[in-house]
Amino acid sequence: MPAAGSDAREKDGDPPSPPSVADLRAAFSGDRAAFQGVVEQLWDLIFVFVHQRVSDRDRAEDLTQDTFLQGWEKRETLRDPSRAVSWLLAIASRKVIDAHRRRGARPESPLRTGEEPAERDRGEATAEEEHLLLLQEALGRIPELYRTVLTLRYWSGLSPAQIARLLGEPEGTIRNRIFRAHLRLRGAIEAQRGGRRPERDHEDRSMR
Repeated sequence: MPAAGSDAREKDGDPPSPPSVADLRAAFSGDRAAFQGVVEQLWDLIFVFVHQRVSDRDRAEDLTQDTFLQGWEKRETLRDPSRAVSWLLAIASRKVIDAHRRRGARPESPLRTGEEPAERDRGEATAEEEHLLLLQEALGRIPELYRTVLTLRYWSGLSPAQIARLLGEPEGTIRNRIFRAHLRLRGAIEAQRGGRRPERDHEDRSMR
């Protein structure tokens, strides 16, 4: 796989346009130059997805690189290149889970900043950290398809239309999934407070 650098990550401004279906087909048919272009266009998105789950930046960079490497090596198993982003996100998710399993650690908070609060703000920061921990645990209790759209919408800053293009799904489906994701997240938080397990809905069952 062509090497991917990290010198142009997390740029300001609008999110980059997703690769075209033609570019994805060329990339996953074995065109190295086309695949390098896909890596450059999707690196930030995959990196943000991983970095939310792995707080150490260097480890997140390594896992992102490993995700694209596996994508290149297993490219022939992807039947529909238009769904390459969903496929790569699934690979990235497994990479993160495997990394935590090897380290014998629990998944890290996707909301950590790595910054220590100032002493005078310690009480306020502690309350915020408790809220973020509750949110983190709730996110961990909802299905991956919902975590994915919330990640792309609020951490990667993509619009529903952009997410639909990236995932190769109708925009209406994505908007509905974001709405359901909010409901599931709220339900998971309420379940945590009440000691209940969150309920599944129809889309959960249909995606299994």
